[in-house]
Amino acid sequence: MIDPLIVLLIGFSVIGLGILLVAHLFFMDTVQKTRRGMAACAALTLLLVGLQLQHLQHLSSGADLLNSGPYAFMLCAVPAAFYLFSRDVLLPDVPLRLRDLLHLAPVLAAAFLPPNWVAVMSFVVGAGYSVWLARLVYGMRRNVGRFRFEMFFFGLFALIAVGVLALVIALPWTGAPLFYRAYAAAIGVSVALVISVLLIYPQILTDIHEAARLAYANSTLKGVDVEGRLEALNSLMTRDKLYCNENLSLALLAEAMNLSAHQLSELINSRFGVSFPRYIRELRVAEAKAILSRDQRSSALSVGMMCGFGSQSAFYAAFREVTGESPAAFRKKQPTA
Repeated sequence: MIDPLIVLLIGFSVIGLGILLVAHLFFMDTVQKTRRGMAACAALTLLLVGLQLQHLQHLSSGADLLNSGPYAFMLCAVPAAFYLFSRDVLLPDVPLRLRDLLHLAPVLAAAFLPPNWVAVMSFVVGAGYSVWLARLVYGMRRNVGRFRFEMFFFGLFALIAVGVLALVIALPWTGAPLFYRAYAAAIGVSVALVISVLLIYPQILTDIHEAARLAYANSTLKGVDVEGRLEALNSLMTRDKLYCNENLSLALLAEAMNLSAHQLSELINSRFGVSFPRYIRELRVAEAKAILSRDQRSSALSVGMMCGFGSQSAFYAAFREVTGESPAAFRKKQPTA
């Protein structure tokens, strides 16, 4: 009964990883991406797919994967690819240095270590990167609107990693087959978590990136007429209602205000206490509430489209995020004419 479930998780993760890779490379335009970050994303995806295919091979033939060169390589390369991808999402403006090549050291060391040690080293290094990521996110807590959500999300990943690490340490007593099954299941569950979070909170990468930039970058507003720019922003939002433009981006609004994207992002965060995506979502939801209060006939989809949302799911997610209820529930509370 267990093996069919593992096979199902492997199949799901392989397909899910492919979808996530395509979505990140070609459709997540609101996230600042660099070539090195996209390369790290592709490498991480291909490595995880490769590991899952190796796990499938073990289930079908009983192959001893830990004594396999390709498996050991992928096992040790995953933490480095994870670090490089996470670093690029959070700190894309920080250049890579020569010392960053040290992150590839475990991959080279795998060729000289006993199989059991390769697995232990891989997960210990991965745990170290998880601690680094958690500290980075914790340092952004003042700038992240859903800080508890992000920490809960990372906490689930940490629990999964700790469980697999415990099995790695217990390899001499539990045996490799249990480790292969547990690791395959962990990858499958992790992919399911990522997909679930992106469906519930599509803007998570954008918000985390903005929060990281604001938390760790120097001020870009020196010499800027802050009050004048705030007045211009207020005019563009209240008079022109630019937020109703579905294609409005940080870069487009910054250009309209004669600011750089970084300056506008810092201006909004420092004065309103939210990231740019959250700021726009709140304005769009406020507009939607006004329409829902006076118009009982228009569908929720049409209201969302009028306010700048690209889809019904994005409208519902943002409305619930800001108000704590659905558009339909809000409309029912409004007095009828």
